[in-house]
Amino acid sequence: MRASRVARFLRQGERPRRSGSKGVRFSAPVETKPQLGLVYVQYLTTHAQCRDLVLANHRADLVAIVTLLKNVMVISEFFAEQT
Repeated sequence: MRASRVARFLRQGERPRRSGSKGVRFSAPVETKPQLGLVYVQYLTTHAQCRDLVLANHRADLVAIVTLLKNVMVISEFFAEQT
């Protein structure tokens, strides 16, 4: 375990290795869809069967999402008051 940490530390200063292929790659921008995520979370929490499974298996994830959304609301309200 310790040796791998040392090796990783030593490699941090190295230049990244090139892969075998010599082609040009383009990355297309990914469009984010936060509304779709909210609709999905709403679906999962409003349908009884889904809600029971999600709460039983992913309660911590839901709490994290709720906390994040509360923070977003605070920021949104702050900017709404500024205008």
